[in-house]
Amino acid sequence: MKIMLGKMSSFLDRIATAITVALMAFLSVLFFISVFWRFVLDSPLEWQYETTLLCLSWVVFIGMSMTFRAKEHMALTFVTNALAPKVRLKWLNVIDAVCIVFLIVGIFSGTSVVKSTWSNYYLTLPFIRKSFFYLAFPIGCAISVIHLIYNICTRDLASVAVRGSDNAGKPAKKSKEG
Repeated sequence: MKIMLGKMSSFLDRIATAITVALMAFLSVLFFISVFWRFVLDSPLEWQYETTLLCLSWVVFIGMSMTFRAKEHMALTFVTNALAPKVRLKWLNVIDAVCIVFLIVGIFSGTSVVKSTWSNYYLTLPFIRKSFFYLAFPIGCAISVIHLIYNICTRDLASVAVRGSDNAGKPAKKSKEG
């Protein structure tokens, strides 16, 4: 199961990275074109604002899942680094479990928002439903849950001993030169 979960986590991370890179490249081009049309041609693009919001929502919530995969999500590192490795292992698992609970709530509440906005369309993008904007949140939460479960399954004492300062409070070793 751990191998399958690892493959799924890796696959989802590659997809998330590709989506995020593509959207950021698209936004960079869109910003350049928008400035050109607004200030040179004096004719702003009407659909630029809503397109930017739509793309940025996907970048943020898909990017959120990428931080969980990289184990770089927000955690109380000042507390974590002060703990002994055995306690740190348990602490990091508790933090990830709490995150999973919140993400599961996010999946259900986000899905509810997507359903409630299903019949609404953007004014300047009449072919895109507003629910597509909100869909990024439950999808990002679901991918994040998979990454966190994988992190919990693969975390061991050796992996947490490297993270943080295990030698806190011990005197530094003297070098031969001094």
